[in-house]
Amino acid sequence: MAAHLDDLYGIGFRLHPRASAFELLSLRNDCQFCVVERDTDAADPKDRAYLQMAGSLWAEIGKLVSPRDRVLALGEHASFTRRVISGNSLAREVLTGDRPDGTANDQFDMIALSGFDCTENVTAELLDALAERLNPGGRLVLGIFSPDRQEIQNKAWLSSALPGSLIAEALYVPNESPAAVREPIWARYDLKDQQYWTEGWQAVVMMKSVTAASVEFPASKFPDFPFDDFRSQYDTPWLVRAMVSVQSRVMSARQLWLLADEIIAASIQRSDIAAAYCVKAYLILGQQQPWEAVQAFTAGFEDLLAITDETRAVDVRWAVSLLYVKALLEQKHGQRDKAHDSFRRCAESPFLRFAPMLATKTISACQQLAFMCLAEEDKAGAEGWFKLGVVQSRTAMGDGQFRSDPPYPLYVLPELSQVLGLGAQCNGALIALRQNGISPLVWDMMNCDMSSQIQDERLTSSALRQLLHSRVYASSS
Repeated sequence: MAAHLDDLYGIGFRLHPRASAFELLSLRNDCQFCVVERDTDAADPKDRAYLQMAGSLWAEIGKLVSPRDRVLALGEHASFTRRVISGNSLAREVLTGDRPDGTANDQFDMIALSGFDCTENVTAELLDALAERLNPGGRLVLGIFSPDRQEIQNKAWLSSALPGSLIAEALYVPNESPAAVREPIWARYDLKDQQYWTEGWQAVVMMKSVTAASVEFPASKFPDFPFDDFRSQYDTPWLVRAMVSVQSRVMSARQLWLLADEIIAASIQRSDIAAAYCVKAYLILGQQQPWEAVQAFTAGFEDLLAITDETRAVDVRWAVSLLYVKALLEQKHGQRDKAHDSFRRCAESPFLRFAPMLATKTISACQQLAFMCLAEEDKAGAEGWFKLGVVQSRTAMGDGQFRSDPPYPLYVLPELSQVLGLGAQCNGALIALRQNGISPLVWDMMNCDMSSQIQDERLTSSALRQLLHSRVYASSS
C-alpha cells in the first residue's frame, strides 16, 4: 500500500480528508482501502492527464504481451506501469528501472516507457539504445506527450527510417468516450498514417526486426511436445513471434506484408517461406484483387503443398494451412472446382503428423465441402464430409500426445476446444440432415449456424449454372 501511495503522491494526489471513515471496509472485505483525491493545486496538469489515461492505456498494451515475455518498465511512472501491465497480461516477469541501462545486459520482449515528453526526452539515440535491449520481435512502447500535432510530426525518428532495426507499427490515441465511461477508449492506427497523430498523451509502438536476429531463440519449456520446438523448425524462429502468432505478430498489415516478402526473399527453409506465403494469402483474402493476380500468387507456393512420407511435421502444418487458405481464395473468386479440389486435399491431409490442433483446418475443410454438396442437393455427399469431420475431431481429441501430465503449452487447450466445437457442429449437421433435411429452423435448433452459408453456396451455384446456360444458349443461337 505504501508503494502505491508514493506513486499517487508523486503525480499530484493527496490523502482524502475523510479517508479514515473507509477503514471499516478493510476489516469486512479482508483488503486495504485508502481514499485519495486530486491535489489540483500541486499536480502538473500533464501528470494529472497522464494518470487519468495511463491505467486504461497500459491495460490495452498488456494484451500484446505473450506468456513467455519479460517486460521492462522505464520512466517517471515506471512502477505504476509495471503494476498495470502485471495485472493485465500473462507476462513471465515485469521489472522496473530508472534508465535504459539500469538492468545490466538483460534482454526483454517489451520495453514500456511512460511519462516521456516527446519534444524533450525521446531521441534517436535513446531508441537505438533501447532497441539493443529488445529481443527480435520485441516491442518498444512509448507513452509520450506531445504539446501539439505538428510537434510530433516534426520528430525525425517518426517521419523517417527508425533506428536500431525498429519497425514502425502502431499508434494508440484516446477516442471520444461516452459520458458514462470514466476511462478513455483507445483506438489503434498504423503509425505511418500521419493523419491520426495528435496532441496530448498517446502511445507509439515499434517492433524490433526479426530478420537480423543475433539473439538465440529460447528453448521450448515443453520438451514432450515437438510442435512447440520452434528452434528446430525454422531458420528464423523469431518469426513465430513477429509473423505467425496472432497475439504477438506485427499489427500493421503493411509492415506484415513487407516482413513476409523479406522472409520469402531471404530464407532457404521451406517452413519459413511457407509461413510467409500463408500470412500474405490471408492478407490478400481481405483485399479485392482480380482473380488473375490471385492465381499468379497461389502458383508461387504450389510446390509447398505436396505432402510425402519424408515431409517434416512443420512442413505438413504449413501445407495444410496453405491448402485451406488457397481454397478460400478460389471460393471467393468463384473458382468452385478449384476450391473443391483444394478443400478436398486439405480435408484428407494427415494432420496428426504435426499436432491434433491442426484438425481445425481439416475439419473446416470438411464443412466447406459439405456445404458445396448441399448447394448441389447432394445429401449423401454432405453426410460423408460431415462424418469425416466428426471422425477427425474424435481422433484429435483421443491423440496420445496429451497423456503426459499438465501443464501444456498455453495455446494447446483453446485450439483443441475449437477442434471439439467443429466436430460438434458436424455432428449436429448429421442429426439435422437425418431429421428434416436442410431446413434453416432445424439448423438453428441444432445450434449450427450453417443454413446461411449453405444458402450462399446454393445461390452462387445457381448463378453460375444460369450464367453458363445463357452463354451456351447465346452461342447456339
